[in-house]
Amino acid sequence: MRYFVINNILFGLCCIIMVTITSVYAQPHIHRENITDTVSTEVKQQIEVLFSDKASERVAAVTALGKIKAVVAIPFLIELFDDTDPVILRSQEGTAGITSPGKIAVGALAAIGSPAVTPLIAALQDNRSNVRMNSAAALGKIKNSRAVEPLINTIKDEDIEVRKNAAAALGEIGDSRALEPLSVCLRNSKYNQRQLWSRAVKDIINWMISGRDREPLIRALSSEEPLVRQMAAEALRELKDTKAVEPLIKTLREDDDPRVRRVAVEALGEIQNARAIVPLVALLKDKDKEVRESVVTALQSMNMPDIEALLPFLKDSDDEVRIATIRILCRIENDRIAVYLIEALNDKSWIIRSEAAKSLGVLRIPETLPSLIQALNDKNMSVRLAVEASLISIGSPVLQPLIYALKEPDVHIQSSAAKILGELGDSESVVPLIEALNVNSWVVRSEAAIALGKIKDKRALAPLYDTTNDKDSYVREVAAGAIKLIKSD
Repeated sequence: MRYFVINNILFGLCCIIMVTITSVYAQPHIHRENITDTVSTEVKQQIEVLFSDKASERVAAVTALGKIKAVVAIPFLIELFDDTDPVILRSQEGTAGITSPGKIAVGALAAIGSPAVTPLIAALQDNRSNVRMNSAAALGKIKNSRAVEPLINTIKDEDIEVRKNAAAALGEIGDSRALEPLSVCLRNSKYNQRQLWSRAVKDIINWMISGRDREPLIRALSSEEPLVRQMAAEALRELKDTKAVEPLIKTLREDDDPRVRRVAVEALGEIQNARAIVPLVALLKDKDKEVRESVVTALQSMNMPDIEALLPFLKDSDDEVRIATIRILCRIENDRIAVYLIEALNDKSWIIRSEAAKSLGVLRIPETLPSLIQALNDKNMSVRLAVEASLISIGSPVLQPLIYALKEPDVHIQSSAAKILGELGDSESVVPLIEALNVNSWVVRSEAAIALGKIKDKRALAPLYDTTNDKDSYVREVAAGAIKLIKSD
């Protein structure tokens, strides 16, 4: 609390010092004699106050002239742009802030509106940077398209604050003519200034989105600045306009920036046009991983008319390409897909075999169950785990095939079958699992005991008590654990 009070006191002292030490104030350079006699008494009185030696009075007069939209006061208000004398203003919430007559004049001229545009454009050529800076700010608030070309010229101003306000003003106006000049500035600017131009570009693009102005966005896909191309692609993604399909396809093929290609892929995925399918498939071999992942997502969301374009990629030498292809295939409604995925279960790469197993779990086609169950004997544990997860996800259709699998000669198949039956928890598998407590393999016996514990069928108690005398210590341990689970139910 004490720290907060001290801070407030210091802030107040600073404000008082700033106001006190300012001995020179910026009156309008226009002579009082230039106030015409034809103006109303109220306006004339307020313009007179602009020549006050008190900054607070000048601020009050500027505010009043803005409220009554005094067109005749425009030149005087523009002259006041160079008035930087500090004035402390308090908000209704009681917080204090420092402003100046020049800053308040920006709002007043914005309130006056279009009559101020021509004088403000002229003021962009003033030799005082404060006047140029505030003129640009006022033009941005008025949002008149006549100011676009003059502001485009002003983004090359020698003063960074003038350039900043001109860029912001162009963003506020939102005219597509400013897009390419701003992109040139963006391309040529130093890193710490790029945010200034990119914000203005983003504002213009948002304006084009709101007006559904697609043509400038399509042209912006050819900009030399990658960030502009990326923003344009993002905007076209939001518009979801089919007329952008061909330009976006061209971007897929020709753009050398992976971020731009990625957003173009996402845009085509949103637009959902069949013309984009083949070009998107071709990008499965893109050198950038994020682009490839975006292609998978886009193609999974699209209605593939056929799978012919994808099939060659199942034989690609790159594992990631084959994985991407499998992920897309498993989302396509086509009876032939299962055949290719079953074939992939025998791929030389365990990663591909694992991916194929996962995809078959997604498809849930009963005809694939024998192939999946045989894959339980894969030499790679990760593949076996993937197969187990898929069989569990398929659910009840796998029950009988797994019961038969308990009789398979392969230990991996037997043990995995017992494990999956335990996860499924169906009482129909209790008797076959009890029988599996007597097979030669301790691995199978242990998995059968664990499975019976999970199913919690009391028919298994007596056989499990017998199994607590098993020659293998681990089997005895899990059998005892299974008995506890069944009795606790």
